[in-house]
Amino acid sequence: MRSQRYCGAAAVAALCSTIFALSIAAADMTIRITADNYYDLYVNDEFIDGRGGDLGWQNPGEYSVPLRSGKNVVAVLGEDGGGGRGVLAEIILPDGSRVVTSSEWKVSSGFDFGWFCSNFDDNGWGNANEVADAGGGPWSGRVNNPPASPAKWIWRPGSGGDDKAWIVQFRHTFIYGEGAPDASFSIEKQSETSMSIDVSAASGEQHAWDFGDGATGTGSSASHTYSAPGLYMVTHEASGGGATSECGMQVLITGEPAGYATLRVSGDNMGVGYVNGILVCGIGNWKEMSEGRKIPLWPGENVIAVQGAIGDEGGGLVGEATLSDGRRIGTTSEWKGSENVRGQAWFNLDFDDSNWESPRKLEDYGTGLRARNNSLANGSPADWVWGGNNKVPCYHVRKVVTVQGDISSVSPAGTKLPATGLHIEKSTTCRIFTPLGRMVDFGTVFPHRPTGSSVILTGEGTPHAAGIVITETR
Repeated sequence: MRSQRYCGAAAVAALCSTIFALSIAAADMTIRITADNYYDLYVNDEFIDGRGGDLGWQNPGEYSVPLRSGKNVVAVLGEDGGGGRGVLAEIILPDGSRVVTSSEWKVSSGFDFGWFCSNFDDNGWGNANEVADAGGGPWSGRVNNPPASPAKWIWRPGSGGDDKAWIVQFRHTFIYGEGAPDASFSIEKQSETSMSIDVSAASGEQHAWDFGDGATGTGSSASHTYSAPGLYMVTHEASGGGATSECGMQVLITGEPAGYATLRVSGDNMGVGYVNGILVCGIGNWKEMSEGRKIPLWPGENVIAVQGAIGDEGGGLVGEATLSDGRRIGTTSEWKGSENVRGQAWFNLDFDDSNWESPRKLEDYGTGLRARNNSLANGSPADWVWGGNNKVPCYHVRKVVTVQGDISSVSPAGTKLPATGLHIEKSTTCRIFTPLGRMVDFGTVFPHRPTGSSVILTGEGTPHAAGIVITETR
């Protein structure tokens, strides 16, 4: 089973419409946050919430979240759709002290793997730029925020004119209490395709490990082998001197990948994209596409997810995932879509989207009102889509895609290859890839192909060549 428990919503104890009235529990901290135009909030390895649009920067969100002894990490994905850009937050601790956004926060636009995790190393990140005081800048007098707050609006330094700065990741680490050991740890795989990891603690007298798949361990170092590919959260609890602290980090277990996907997205005005729960790309300019890094795919089900948020009037999103088997998976009304995902990790494979709707098609990609965005290759299957209400501030779509792992069998001439053995969608164009990489339409006659020729088969049909050996699908 693929575990993605790090993105549960259990940490959200309260979502309040105002930011003044609050009763702080002894073990909780209170986070007040807003962003122009949208934010996703993570605290101590947990996805907490995402909001923006007409719920946005004028009305900050407020969350009561469990506080750890020792190291705590708050991470924010800020998204801008034009005009002013910034993130503003303050954290109220049980003793009344405050942690606020300032130039001490770390910032990046790199879409780093595990960027929100408490064990992530952000030493390579820069410091945020203080854009304005809490009551200043273009937001002056328009945000429901305590006027005496020392928080600063922050963004990435030198971001003017830099398209990558439309979507920015922020992190801040603070220590609460005294005497808790450092729960940081190292995590290593023997190779990219290894199913095993080795972990080693930085400090502590006693250690408890949770590998995210139900397995646990003890000791300052430990090893674990996963039984299935997946995205897991490894958590380390360190104890010593009468105190305990905790730290977590994602690990991606692929084994031999069944393939790869490259996702490109855009949104009117913002769009971000995920492959198998991993944030890979984002942009705040509807005229252009953002392309993410290549992500390994698991044998069987994988999920492509795209979020769009409006910055002014109307909304729309578009995305296309290019798979290594040649398929182009574009956003259409056949995807699942929803506007109601507050506090839910909607981008994970194990998320239940059975109650989601069919998105509404706005227009073919490269045509209509958004024809200026036309950088995808000709024949893109993608459509611009959105929810039924054009004024919905934020919309989310997902598509589960099945990829077959390596197989080996012989198909005599005239044998129909079963779709159940290949797990290829009915809408997929059937093709054959020759050993030289030449792609031809499925069903083409190969009169001069020798018996036993190796081909890569990515569809259902009847090949017209004797003795074709299926070496893999990708």
